[in-house]
Amino acid sequence: MRNLVNHWHEVSAFLGGAVAVCAILFVGDPTQQCFFAAIVAMLLHFYEEFGFPGGFPLMGVRILLGSDEPDSTKWHCNNLNSMFGNWMALLLLYIVPVLLPSVRFLTLSGMMFLFAEVLMHLVLFNVRQRSLYNPGMVTGVVLMGAIGLHYFTSVFDAALVGRWDWVLAVVWFVAVVDRFCSANPDISARRLRSALLAVAWNDDDWTFDALEAHYDTLVRYLGMRDCGRVLGGGCGSPGMTRRSGYLKKAFELGRSL
Repeated sequence: MRNLVNHWHEVSAFLGGAVAVCAILFVGDPTQQCFFAAIVAMLLHFYEEFGFPGGFPLMGVRILLGSDEPDSTKWHCNNLNSMFGNWMALLLLYIVPVLLPSVRFLTLSGMMFLFAEVLMHLVLFNVRQRSLYNPGMVTGVVLMGAIGLHYFTSVFDAALVGRWDWVLAVVWFVAVVDRFCSANPDISARRLRSALLAVAWNDDDWTFDALEAHYDTLVRYLGMRDCGRVLGGGCGSPGMTRRSGYLKKAFELGRSL
């Protein structure tokens, strides 16, 4: 799993090649061809952003989140986050429409997203960082722009699309994008206090090691202040917990906050 997370963008490039071959050999419907082309473009886009030449995580932190955080372990665009967010967006915006070709608003939403990528990589990112290139620009502008233009000029039939299709397309587009945009910077800026309360049946010296490591990582990642922890080993039932001294420790910790 770790290898997949660390090399997900390289896997995306190989998947893009496989999808391209399948589309050439087996797909004949013009709309489906556009969507398979978009899937290939998105997979190659991931590789350009995170593989070669790469650099999107740093750009995303500085431009999209407005952060100057130098510690890459706290960046929003870490490998796991990036893999999950990008692959899920690909699934919802492009693979689902391929599986449900009769749902017109899904088709519209996927094609609209191509132009959003063009706008971001051609205008927004370059203007914000005052550059002529940004990670993902070639695939985002050339490939996605060409696919979107071809679809709306040669394949799209306006007579088959109603007003509600456009409305639902926008709603779906916004919902998918918003679903995978984290509010981490807002949380970090508030410098929230945190505490860890946990119980377990076991009372070995290693019982809470994994839990504490995960908690420490979350505290560091979200910029919170750890105010203490109560770890109740040997508390496998409510009765065992009541007879222990951990309830009093938890109360005192809460009162101290």
